[in-house]
Amino acid sequence: MDAGLPDGEDFRAALRDLARAGRVRGYLLYAEGRPVAYLYAPMYRDTGILLYSHLGYDPNYERLSPGTVLQYLAIEDMFREGNLKMFDFLEGETQQKQLFGRHHALCADVYTLRPTPRVIFLVFLRIGTEGISSFIVWTLDHLGVKRWIKNFIRRGFGRSSETSR
Repeated sequence: MDAGLPDGEDFRAALRDLARAGRVRGYLLYAEGRPVAYLYAPMYRDTGILLYSHLGYDPNYERLSPGTVLQYLAIEDMFREGNLKMFDFLEGETQQKQLFGRHHALCADVYTLRPTPRVIFLVFLRIGTEGISSFIVWTLDHLGVKRWIKNFIRRGFGRSSETSR
């Protein structure tokens, strides 16, 4: 689908190593004879915990929710195996977590910084940027245009899907 997964040889080599060790799962969903969604889920070390790493879908099939359909089928397949312990959706708020999640755990990235003027400035700049971003997203959502803008950006600012490949 030409989007989402890393494209370098380092990624492909690591993927081959994970596959040889049985520590990765990959899923493709087809519709009308063509791939419309993919899910890449590597295992965290040798723990039996698969990580939600990359999920993508063809925007031409968005109305059918191919990513959600594939994720449902993949989770069903993962646990049919019997040797996996958990599918970790990682941090953040997503619709998939609300739909498929059963448990949650608080997580955080913790940094210790020296309180120099530069660091204090950068921290407040980050907080301000996050606040502005959240306000813009909230405003677009309440105006009812957020989804339209996201689709517009995903489709390459109006280019046809054939010219953006």
